[in-house]
Amino acid sequence: MLKYLIPLTALIVASYCYVDPKDYGPALTKAADIVHQECRNISGATEEEILQTRKGDFSGGINIKRYNACLWLHLQVANTTLHSNLEKLKSLEPPHLKGKVAHIYANCAEKIRLTEEKDFVEMAWKSSKCSHDVDPENYIFP
Repeated sequence: MLKYLIPLTALIVASYCYVDPKDYGPALTKAADIVHQECRNISGATEEEILQTRKGDFSGGINIKRYNACLWLHLQVANTTLHSNLEKLKSLEPPHLKGKVAHIYANCAEKIRLTEEKDFVEMAWKSSKCSHDVDPENYIFP
């Protein structure tokens, strides 16, 4: 019984570890509203895949990875070689997280950019997972 209780507890806790879209603040809400449907159309990602990733489940397939890459580009927070735009990242931080998350995303992007990986979709995916792993409670995935 205990062997099932611990993973279940971890799953319940993990399901609440992200920034709810209602808490994005005006700048990110406006930007997310613009790119969300566009990136869904481009990638074929479903709302369920997006919600699962928002909750920290990075087991998704190519569609959600493409959605993520689309976000990075369309929000203009990085280019196709994953050079991040720290000022843009800062401008999108929710008010209650000012100074807390932009550097995490930029540092993870830099870390992944310096690896052997050169496929942008995979680089962006690994960078997002890194950002989640560093601070799951404040993870943002529009």
